[in-house]
Amino acid sequence: MMETSYWDAIINNDKSFDGVFFYAVKSTGIFCRPSCKSKIPIQKNVHIYKTAVEAERNGFRSCKRCCPTDRSWVDSSEEISNKAIFIIKQNFQDEVQLNQIAAAIAIDPYHLLRTFKKHTGKTPLEYLQEVRLTKAREALLDTNQTITEIALNHGFNSTAYFSTVFKKSTGYSPSKFRKKIFSSVN
Repeated sequence: MMETSYWDAIINNDKSFDGVFFYAVKSTGIFCRPSCKSKIPIQKNVHIYKTAVEAERNGFRSCKRCCPTDRSWVDSSEEISNKAIFIIKQNFQDEVQLNQIAAAIAIDPYHLLRTFKKHTGKTPLEYLQEVRLTKAREALLDTNQTITEIALNHGFNSTAYFSTVFKKSTGYSPSKFRKKIFSSVN
């Protein structure tokens, strides 16, 4: 029995599943990417394969419409990571989740997680936290905003959480960090 999410991806031409699986149709002898715009097959005639090679080994030929063996449709890990970084930097004040970033890039969340970590050495959410902390440090130095305002304006849900994360990162509480920097300047 086919997973419901795979069938949904096929009937909705869901690009985020491209590269996650390929589907082959017994009646036509052809295999496609999930985003293929070809006619929706009869479900009982569909076989799921993890790779194009596996589908070919089982006697299916590549679709001429979606060209599943042509890998040019797949973004490189650098492109995927750069797109995710752009989204993170544009939305760091908001509650950002892995699923949202993946949806914006139109790839599977787990593929994003693996690719991003391989390319940057961090998960997207670790990177998000780093961006928030960097921006918060800048705000501590360049503005007169209160610690609470900085915390809430930089994506932290509470001052206590912000203080904990900030201290873990810098070794100082936000208020001590601000005092230390200003006292060393004077």
